[in-house]
Amino acid sequence: MGNVISMPLSGYLCQNGFAGGWPSVFYVTGLSSAAWLVLWIIFASDRPSTHWRISENEKDYITKSLKGQIGDSSEKVRTTGICRTRQSRHGEKNGRPM
Repeated sequence: MGNVISMPLSGYLCQNGFAGGWPSVFYVTGLSSAAWLVLWIIFASDRPSTHWRISENEKDYITKSLKGQIGDSSEKVRTTGICRTRQSRHGEKNGRPM
């Protein structure tokens, strides 16, 4: 949806905008992004249990319906296996020539 709005708006601002045309695209998109960030910080939450705008009944309902789907924040994700590749000393990677 953002591209549908921003592309035509950018073209319009380049032709008719303030600050010499194309700089107005950067000002408008930057200000709208800053406004979006402020709204996101105010209204978004990582978990239902920490959201300040929903009632206890809603929190319980959401938590119970997502039981087992929401990971524990203390769980560690192991990435060492993903980052390792076996290489031989003869220019082969995983048993295949490179």
